[in-house]
Amino acid sequence: AEPHFPEEKHTVELFEGVKDSVVSITNLKPVSTSFFRRDDRVAPLGMGSGFVWDSKGHVITNYHVVQAAHGVRVVMPSGETCTGRLVGVDPATDLAVLQIPVEYRNKVRPLKYDKKQTVKVGQSAYAIGYPFGLDQTLTAGLVSGVGRQMPGKPRIFDVIQTDAAINP
Repeated sequence: AEPHFPEEKHTVELFEGVKDSVVSITNLKPVSTSFFRRDDRVAPLGMGSGFVWDSKGHVITNYHVVQAAHGVRVVMPSGETCTGRLVGVDPATDLAVLQIPVEYRNKVRPLKYDKKQTVKVGQSAYAIGYPFGLDQTLTAGLVSGVGRQMPGKPRIFDVIQTDAAINP
């Protein structure tokens, strides 16, 4: 069905334009079947989403998604799966960077973004991801605050607050 209202058309076009930049990520842990022997099998420890940052296959995700990972499985929008390599983490800001293998980089598109864009309270905010390993989802809300501080050590500054539902 075609969108009925201009706002719907804009949201559908936005989703269609970025969905090939969003991937599903599964944190894997080794599985042992006995106390004395370790298998090569792995089991999911956690799941989350990430977005493709550049043509070199760097994927930005949250640190809590890959924390304590012994392996990371990345699922492309097409459904194809590869192993991601953990490149770097910053637990203080809950960020992590993965890299997907060269042969999978043409299956995704780096997310387009405007470095000069100023975010303002009241603008639309969208969250696109794979909550709980489900297919791509989209939620919408508003930017409800800018320049916020997240408590903790260290403090995270210049945070954008939104009321868009972001599933854990």
